Amino acid sequence: MLALYAIRSGMFKTFTLNQQGEEQITGFHLPSDLLSFDTLAESQYPSFPQVLKTSMACENRSTNLDELSNTMPKLKK
Repeated sequence: MLALYAIRSGMFKTFTLNQQGEEQITGFHLPSDLLSFDTLAESQYPSFPQVLKTSMACENRSTNLDELSNTMPKLKK
């Protein structure tokens, strides 16, 4: 089952690997950001997260965005 991660503290980057195995950064993520949000559309993890400093994130295994948005009102904006 896929999961979303809400960053509570710290900093992450996400990246993919090209055909030559080189890292291509796709984003930087700070507290209150969601990681793995793209998994809802893709049904897989298209990128890799890397912790850049001591961090804490909450895992949410709900794949129902309506259910999730009831617990995280900022998703409705």
